[in-house]
Amino acid sequence: MIMFIFMIFVAETYAILCQEKGYNDCCSDYEWDEILGNCTRCKPGFYGTNCNNTCRYPNFGYACQQTCSCSKDVCDFAKGCSKDETTNEVYAKDDVRDFIASPFNIISSVAMDNMNAYELIKSQI
Repeated sequence: MIMFIFMIFVAETYAILCQEKGYNDCCSDYEWDEILGNCTRCKPGFYGTNCNNTCRYPNFGYACQQTCSCSKDVCDFAKGCSKDETTNEVYAKDDVRDFIASPFNIISSVAMDNMNAYELIKSQI
């Protein structure tokens, strides 16, 4: 129970830190959605501030966490290898955390860039 409360505290604190940047400044790996009026996760194949970067070969997909096992010329940065080729899934280690932002927000993945939640909050104080 204590861990659950801590996770909510960390998630809400991190969400607030990102929201303090401004009206439509989103956290890394998120972009502003004018229709929804909030930040949304980058589409597959994109990452970074405002989702301005594309995955580099051989990586592809959400947060570039999958790996093509085909040649660069047939590996799509969003979808991976074409149907006749193969892809391998690679899971993030400790750099991706799922947090519950608040009762009014959905669960979102936040890239922590090799910082744990405590270090992130401590660095912002």
